[in-house]
Amino acid sequence: MKVTGLLENRADAKTVINFFQDITPVEQTQAFKSMFHAPLLTRDRGTGRPTKRDRREIDELKDDFFEKEN
Repeated sequence: MKVTGLLENRADAKTVINFFQDITPVEQTQAFKSMFHAPLLTRDRGTGRPTKRDRREIDELKDDFFEKEN
């Protein structure tokens, strides 16, 4: 982000957008957006909460997926 102006007081998003410029490269923007299209890990209804072991396995899967993206 590049600041193009300053405001005296807090302002709403519609006003603030006029005071900065997004200078993020397109590749990084697309990589960030693709993160939200990652496959969702779901559990069958009624199986309850994941155990500590399940949670670790889920976290490993997520980490592996996001490492491959970058």
